[in-house]
Amino acid sequence: MGHRFAKLLSLLSFLTVATPVSAAWEDQVDWTWPSSKNPKVQSLGLYAVEVRCSPRGGSLEGVTNAWTGKTRSLLLLITKSVGTGTPAVDKLPSDAVGAVQAYSASSKDWTSYDYRHCKKDFLVAGSKLALVAVKNENDDPAGGPLGQFVSGLLGIVSPLFSFFTGQALPTEIASKITNLQSAADPFSKLLGALKSGSTQTRPVDVLRTGTYSYVTDYAAVSVTIRSIESIVLDRNPSFRDDLRAQVKAAPDKIDATKLKQSCLAARAGISDLGFRSTIDIAYGMIALAGKAGINKGQMLDCLSYPYAMAIAGRRDQNSLIWKDFLAEQKFGQDDIDRYLLPVDPSSTQPKFRVIASKVDDLVISLAQYARNNPHPQQAVDHLTTLLAEDIAVVDKTSDLVVGGNGSYKRFDLIKKLTAENTQPPPERRYIRFGCYEEAKDTTGLFIDGASSIFLVFKAKNDDTTVSFENVLAMKPGPDSKNITGLIVSSDRSWINKVLTNWNYVCGDFSIKRPT
Repeated sequence: MGHRFAKLLSLLSFLTVATPVSAAWEDQVDWTWPSSKNPKVQSLGLYAVEVRCSPRGGSLEGVTNAWTGKTRSLLLLITKSVGTGTPAVDKLPSDAVGAVQAYSASSKDWTSYDYRHCKKDFLVAGSKLALVAVKNENDDPAGGPLGQFVSGLLGIVSPLFSFFTGQALPTEIASKITNLQSAADPFSKLLGALKSGSTQTRPVDVLRTGTYSYVTDYAAVSVTIRSIESIVLDRNPSFRDDLRAQVKAAPDKIDATKLKQSCLAARAGISDLGFRSTIDIAYGMIALAGKAGINKGQMLDCLSYPYAMAIAGRRDQNSLIWKDFLAEQKFGQDDIDRYLLPVDPSSTQPKFRVIASKVDDLVISLAQYARNNPHPQQAVDHLTTLLAEDIAVVDKTSDLVVGGNGSYKRFDLIKKLTAENTQPPPERRYIRFGCYEEAKDTTGLFIDGASSIFLVFKAKNDDTTVSFENVLAMKPGPDSKNITGLIVSSDRSWINKVLTNWNYVCGDFSIKRPT
């Protein structure tokens, strides 16, 4: 009580000589941004967003000693939309994929959370990203729901959490947040908390690589955005560490009894998450192999020759790769020579020139079957000849369009894909097929060995344009007789590469380019 009374006397003394803090409690300074010559953030890129804070104006007593009875907070949000989709001052975004708190300080209970030496890194998939500086003033004390929620959450969100935005909140994060009834969507809850009181925002979008700065009376925040080619090779080790942890926690797993199929699904799964680099996929596969407990020979078989060589060919493999794994997992060139044949994975399927006519027939027959009811007998006959009775499916779409990995009867698979039996039928279904071509490294040849790729579009029969988000990639797996397997993927980079080769036009309709 004596300490609180002394504090009160000190505040009364301060008020006799200090000017009350105005409603504009920090001078607003616009963002400074990198050169307009720097590359723009691309929708299919992978980027590090590195946030650093530094204090200005000494301690936060200028806030805690202000006779306002308010709590003031300064935050930075990384978001995919601003306001209602248009950059607007003093409007909270409708979503967020990352957040950093500089401070929360209160003149209501004279307490503060000071994070003005913040250092937080995020890995994000490029898209319509924006940075939003947020100042919030409300009646809760600094230790209230907003202050505790923000400080608790933002201290434990991992660097790759932003990259996996839209997925369920990891248990290790959810279990540490106790002030809100639900933490299933942490940033949504954060945005809800920020709606209390008065909020000022300053957004900047159409981002470029380089450094952005935002400076106020009490804090300076800098945000550096840079393109990443490989998580494993990147100078920021936190991304590699988090990749290993995320892969181990991922649902994709290696089944030693079905090694070939499960390894193919796992490689495609890691790639579909956005990890394009050969060495990133190899690193992730080693992590999965350790989780599955398979032996070295099985692990190498699972990796396949190109991925194993991506590791063995590096002089810095000990410091870069093997320091993160068990000693018994380590392999070298001798192990590769012992367990693997140096075979190009594309040779596991017939060359594209051999199967091109079969793929052409498949694409045409699928379109004829899907777009007509009753189904033309010609299409039924062709598909019966082209497709094996049982099709091994690797479903790598985020919403499991065909129901997940498994074995499907040929026409059950097609009906599942086209939602033929769904009632009521959806307005748009996957009934348009086209744009087939030879698979290359840029469309996953070294991931799955499939030598061809084609696209399927969610559309109406009479649509003349289709949005990029309504396109899937499909890769058939033929043997000497017919097609026995099919990979279904929503990999944006594969789809973009194919559409670019076709100038975003497939047959009688066009596809809207991603922005």
